[in-house]
Amino acid sequence: MKIIFMGSVPTYARTDDRELSEQERPFIQACQELGYVAASRGHALLASDAHVASADYNVVQGVIRYVGESQDAKATIEINRSEGSEPIFEDLPSTINILRKLHPDFDHVWHGTLIPNLSALESADALVLLGGRLTVKLMGQIAAEKEKPVIAIPSFGGTSVEIYDSLRWIYRGLLKDQFNDLAVLRNTWRPDSAQKIIDLAELLARGQHAAAPPSYFISYVWDNSDFADHVEVMLHRFKRAVNRDESIFGAGMDLSDVVRSLINESDTFIALWNSAYKQSTWCPQELEYALNRQHKGLKPTRIVLLMTDDTEPPIRFTNKLRLNARDRSQRELCIRRLVAEEEN
Repeated sequence: MKIIFMGSVPTYARTDDRELSEQERPFIQACQELGYVAASRGHALLASDAHVASADYNVVQGVIRYVGESQDAKATIEINRSEGSEPIFEDLPSTINILRKLHPDFDHVWHGTLIPNLSALESADALVLLGGRLTVKLMGQIAAEKEKPVIAIPSFGGTSVEIYDSLRWIYRGLLKDQFNDLAVLRNTWRPDSAQKIIDLAELLARGQHAAAPPSYFISYVWDNSDFADHVEVMLHRFKRAVNRDESIFGAGMDLSDVVRSLINESDTFIALWNSAYKQSTWCPQELEYALNRQHKGLKPTRIVLLMTDDTEPPIRFTNKLRLNARDRSQRELCIRRLVAEEEN
């Protein structure tokens, strides 16, 4: 099994040049123990960052400790980097098999790191997140949509907390009677935490080929995020996978290629339609993109307009399903209907 570990100490900026504080060291310890346990079970590890406060770097240190304790111990690490970037982890023990993959360097795409991260995610069987900032949030959302097992550890703060909160319903559906095992993610780090977390990763990876829940993309304007929150909660109650554009990207950030990829993988496209949506810059483009794909027989197979005011949509959308969704009770009825009609 291949496991990708992502994250960083949330309070340690990449520009910092200081010793880690006592409060930050438990993150380092956790990463090293995770690397040790994963390697001891024969799992390959994927890494792309050698910053001292990154999960990647410290997981690799755990692998080094594992192979150093026995002459027969071996491990595999796959490193994904952009072409022309500085080589990392060049002085690892010979008992660690290193696979290096270089990817095109597009500086305008997330500072050149998005492509290597997406490639690593594509080949991984499970993703483990600790701490982190926007990149962790982005990769966690994408992994969940791609049905990759995601283990988000909220106990070290950072955006892993948000990923954990957004996946609780999915965890419940996948783990069923073993749902209580998730307590290890929330609790203070213990000597057996790494073992239990790798147990969870293995458990989720074994079930990743089960039938995936139908997925929904929610398109909305930033000012209507409360409507989107309500729709997302309702969908999660039915254990549906949810994608949201602005839950990942802040205002003014042009990552439309990633938004398109999320639309591409969604079964249903929901537009929270109103006057603000009609006048926005990005939302109508998302709706047009979804419509063009549907005309080609591609996902999303359903396009639904949840009408939150009386603004009429363009005539080309008049044949699409339009549902009144001005208040909470109407929105709840909408989601119940959409779930009930999925097979049709």
